[in-house]
Amino acid sequence: KRRYWPTLVPGEKMEEHFRQKNVGDVDAIKGEKDGVQYNIFGMKEPDYVMRITATGGGLVPDESCKTAYRGNGQNRISFKYTRPFDWHFRYRHAVDDHNNLRHTLPSLEDTWTTQRWEIRVFTFLLAITEVNVYLTLKHFVCVGNFSTFLPQYIDFRRKFAWMLIDNAYIPGEERLEEPPTTLPGVVHDVATAPNHASEFRNQKWVCKAAKKYQQYTCKWVGCKNLTRTYCPCNPGYWLCPSHILRHSMDATKEAYE
Repeated sequence: KRRYWPTLVPGEKMEEHFRQKNVGDVDAIKGEKDGVQYNIFGMKEPDYVMRITATGGGLVPDESCKTAYRGNGQNRISFKYTRPFDWHFRYRHAVDDHNNLRHTLPSLEDTWTTQRWEIRVFTFLLAITEVNVYLTLKHFVCVGNFSTFLPQYIDFRRKFAWMLIDNAYIPGEERLEEPPTTLPGVVHDVATAPNHASEFRNQKWVCKAAKKYQQYTCKWVGCKNLTRTYCPCNPGYWLCPSHILRHSMDATKEAYE
């Protein structure tokens, strides 16, 4: 039992309010701090009352909320979390997952031995950035059919480290290496050919195809997908989106090996 409750949290009154409630029942108290409205949500657990302060969510679960189970045998019950508690149980592991990646050896914070606080703070921020970039790649790029292209974390670390050292966004510095591209100044990406495009010749598109959205067979070995997409490094060389990603990763790997 807590001796003191946080400021603005009527802990004892909430305990009394939930004393006769059933497990899974929820209620909330409205509040306002510095002009921001919030709710202190409470949910009855078998042994205590769980509390969450949030500016979003409600008291009625929706179809996307998880179903919770408490007890065993004949005493086992089920109920659906409301949104604030669904958020908690769905994402409470996120910080631990992030830290597990950050501390995976050889981690920057462990291998850069120093007692200087400036360097320790810098390595922490750099390690956080490293994990954020990797998770961005995992959750927004290498998803669905592209999930097989997610590199191992150790391989990603090596590539990301070289890209930070050989940073194209720092002006006035000589690049260590230049990634090979057919056209200067372009990046690897998924691009769509213009309407009626038939080929790319003399640095421009020839748009004489009979169909407005004419598709062509992907030129990746063994691929039979029809597509209108290509990589900007080589316009007119038809590649479906999945193989543009593969092409991009292969080109990056070759550039920094």
